[in-house]
Amino acid sequence: MEPLHSLLKRQLKKYRVDSEVLSKGCEGFLAAVNEAYRQFDADRAMLERSLDLSSQELLQANSEMRAVFERLINSNVDGILAFDRDGHFTVWNPAMEQITGLKKSDVLGKDALEVFPVIKETREDRFIHEALHGKAGVVKDRIYHRSGGPSFLEAHYGPVLNEAGSIVGGFALIRDVSERKRSEARLQQAVNYDALTGLPNRTLFLDRLAQAVARTFWRKRLVAVLLLNLNRFKLINDTLGHNVGDQLLKAVSERFVTCVRDGDTVARLGGDEFAVILEDIAVAQDVLIIIQKVLEAFKRPFLSEDRELFADPCVGISLYPNDGEDVETLLKNADAAMSRAKELGKGYQFFSPEMNAKATKRLVLESSLRRALERQEMLLHYQPRVDLLTGQITGMEALVRWQHPDLGLVPPAEFIPLAEETEVIIPLGEWVLRTGCLQSKVWKGGGFRLIPVAVNLSPRQLRHQDLVEVVERVLKETNLDPSHLELELTESVLLENNETTIGTLRQLQKMGIQIAIDDFGTGYSSLSYLKRFPINCLKIDRSFVADIPADPDNAAIVKAIITLARSLNLKVIAEGVETTKQLEFLRSMGCQEMQGYLFSKPIPADQATRLLAEERRL
Repeated sequence: MEPLHSLLKRQLKKYRVDSEVLSKGCEGFLAAVNEAYRQFDADRAMLERSLDLSSQELLQANSEMRAVFERLINSNVDGILAFDRDGHFTVWNPAMEQITGLKKSDVLGKDALEVFPVIKETREDRFIHEALHGKAGVVKDRIYHRSGGPSFLEAHYGPVLNEAGSIVGGFALIRDVSERKRSEARLQQAVNYDALTGLPNRTLFLDRLAQAVARTFWRKRLVAVLLLNLNRFKLINDTLGHNVGDQLLKAVSERFVTCVRDGDTVARLGGDEFAVILEDIAVAQDVLIIIQKVLEAFKRPFLSEDRELFADPCVGISLYPNDGEDVETLLKNADAAMSRAKELGKGYQFFSPEMNAKATKRLVLESSLRRALERQEMLLHYQPRVDLLTGQITGMEALVRWQHPDLGLVPPAEFIPLAEETEVIIPLGEWVLRTGCLQSKVWKGGGFRLIPVAVNLSPRQLRHQDLVEVVERVLKETNLDPSHLELELTESVLLENNETTIGTLRQLQKMGIQIAIDDFGTGYSSLSYLKRFPINCLKIDRSFVADIPADPDNAAIVKAIITLARSLNLKVIAEGVETTKQLEFLRSMGCQEMQGYLFSKPIPADQATRLLAEERRL
């Protein structure tokens, strides 16, 4: 017969519960434990009947069984606790010590209300109560470590039964899910919040707007959607770098938040575009209180690396339900209002139905613009430049026009910004350059004096890497002397002040091309770029010329620009001259050339040819 000791060991091995069973949760663990106890009791009874076992051998078998369970419980990475029928703890493994900071010796024999100081907040009494009433389940809650820090727990609990099926206590397998909670929180932050500013992103903004609309439907109030864009942000970002731009965006977001009420939502939708949800609005005029607060707050500069930066917002406003009854419409209409505010140079603009018609026209223009060149819908008008001393025509500025088949002659102010945004400006700019150079050759071939042609360069063209090659190719194809081509740039291009721009302009000037600064005085005029950049000519913006000599401020500005240009050996041209008084003042100040309706508006090539044929003088 097999020795009793070996038989017991074999039976014990058969009924062990390993750590894999434990990891499957409390229910599986408890079932395995109870089953092991039942089987062991049955086998022990069988052995007692078949063998005359001594009490000492039975005690040894029980001791080995307890040792097995003790090793399993103590080595488990999850917390395991057990309690008796009175709710006093009987098992408390090392993992529970790590989770709570409470030692086994401090816990065993004590009731849960003594052990957990925050029992009512963490609801351990609930699962103990349910386990002792025969229920099993899962509870997720928070418990505080003895040191004070919180842990997030997931407890699988259930009752412990004796051989007769009576409840003698309860058991719980407790897992610390704090890291999982933190991962979920990080994921939630990444999905719903902007990484740079910490504000809600577009996803969360749209969700909150949908909820605001749903709430307001029953309250019969208004919801305002504000769409905000920063003026001059692109210039700051391109000029001073993305690091400064990011710092500015963070400072802007903080300032926006201080301007709204508790409960309102400020979000960053992307780039320099922000959005605000204002709930519980009684009348549209209530929105103006927030708008005025925002505009006033942004009058103060932002500080970055000992530099003052200004980035005032342009605000478009739509109202629910007046301007739309769904999220997409409200946002679209706020965007239309913001675009209108930019066009008008205003700080804010409420949406109006007419803006939709304007937006529709913009879409039509954008789709048509992409094929306008191949359809030969573009043409050039020319505005003469005149010498103020001799009265002779000294050059022609080529100005692009768009003859749309349905809309007629589209003003440049409507399609040039579109061309910039869609990059149509690159092929369009090359077409203007080539057409202007060809026209200059036509005039020369007609026996006229060789008239220089001025062509405007957009910022995007200047940043394009093959600009110099394009200009060289066009001059070669048209056989035009480079000295009879002038390229005009706006001040904003020069504010980028980078070595690539300077290098490009120097290459062009080295070829013999003249470089002019258009609309001088309207940007952030700086003596530093006049010194650094290869420039031949300054063109005084028409806004300063308009009220001279009656306006003393404009007269002083014009005089200062002329004096500055002469001191730097730069040619100076006044734009927008319309009266003889303006003409006389400019002559007296020493201005060299002018453009304006006093002599001629921009005209088609055939009319410009007649002017040259007549040798018309000022």
